[in-house]
Amino acid sequence: MMLLLHRHPIDLAMVTDKSGAQGSRGRLEWGDLSLPVLERLEGYKRLPVGDYEVEHAMWTGPAGRKARALRVLGPYSRGRIYIHSGNFPKDTTGCVLVGLSAGVYGVNWSRMAMTALFMALGGWEEGRRHALRVTEEK
Repeated sequence: MMLLLHRHPIDLAMVTDKSGAQGSRGRLEWGDLSLPVLERLEGYKRLPVGDYEVEHAMWTGPAGRKARALRVLGPYSRGRIYIHSGNFPKDTTGCVLVGLSAGVYGVNWSRMAMTALFMALGGWEEGRRHALRVTEEK
């Protein structure tokens, strides 16, 4: 089975948080699990449409807090793009944020969404890999 990251059209899915940072909405799917996601706009690096491999890895946030995440592998990401917790566009500089629901300024319940995602993936195990396909709706 493959993780699917579907991007919504930017003109229909743009969100601006209270800091003024802009993001774009989409969905991350694995089987029956479908979670809203948020990616940063404004010139930040985004994964191009295509197929990737992701692995379970620890992510360190700007404040030094460590969290379980999915690291995108391959030459485009160079291991620097993650799928991790965070709620607003300002919380990312090119990674994908996942939530249990979409909020006015971003996504909600992000840490719980990551827990649900890892449970659906069979539990968290550092180094475990999965396929990821990124698509963009027209």
